[in-house]
Amino acid sequence: MLNEDKRIKLQEFSDRLSSLAQYEETKEGYLIPKGFDLEGRRWGTVADIFHESIAEISIPRRLIDVAMKKDVGEDYPHVVHERLVQETGFNEFSLLAKSQGTLAVLGRSDDHVVVLRIAAHPNSRIGEVSMRDDVNRSNFQGLVQPLSEPINISDQMQVEVMPFGQTLRFHDDELGDYASEYRDFMKEITDGTCFESSVSEVLLMPDGEILALDPGEMRYKDEYWELGAKARTDFESLSVGLIKMRQESWDLPENLKWITPDGDLKQDHAFADVKHAVEEAQANAQHLSELDGETLDAQ
Repeated sequence: MLNEDKRIKLQEFSDRLSSLAQYEETKEGYLIPKGFDLEGRRWGTVADIFHESIAEISIPRRLIDVAMKKDVGEDYPHVVHERLVQETGFNEFSLLAKSQGTLAVLGRSDDHVVVLRIAAHPNSRIGEVSMRDDVNRSNFQGLVQPLSEPINISDQMQVEVMPFGQTLRFHDDELGDYASEYRDFMKEITDGTCFESSVSEVLLMPDGEILALDPGEMRYKDEYWELGAKARTDFESLSVGLIKMRQESWDLPENLKWITPDGDLKQDHAFADVKHAVEEAQANAQHLSELDGETLDAQ
């Protein structure tokens, strides 16, 4: 439970966040972080990004490369590109960031821009064993979540469509001492749960609400992974319920709450238009795939 001094500090932090949210509208009509140069970036295909990234020394990415060539074929980067164009509606791509085993790629269409998080499939050998912390995204309510169902590229690779927004790093001067207050709050609200809190950067939505950005910073605790499958599910369910209860009873500032009174993720409201567009593209792709299957069966 938060004491009055901590509650006041969090309210000050909340007010500071609201003043820091800075977005601007592009000529196409969608919001991007103010000052972010979309046009000055290098845009191309996902295949181009793969060829450039795999060439760098990174054992996880090389393992993915080997697995994908075996499972899909030597030309798998082009297969990934075509699948993403078809199933997301985005047709231009630009590398945004990368870790040892994950690529974050901007995807752009005439109406929207998103981040595509490309990594080993969490159920693959690479995902389960050597890349657990880098691949598996926890279901912590305050962590940025995919806008749609993940896109599985064979059994080896998974792509998540994520919202694109303003990033704040806690070492930046503009957050000052408030960063430590938020870290303490995150530790308290996750105490006794399956989630590990270690936050250094966050996504600030257009209305000033805040979400943890990096899945590696809100990962499952080691004790979670030591449990069997059913026990993990039960532990996570209890953890989600506990956090929701604390969010509702601790008198938190509104923009530090991640769930609406109806139980929806606030990010899904903030990015509703792009969420709908991606889900519609996936539904259309699925429909076309089913029609192709019926045609082959008829032949």
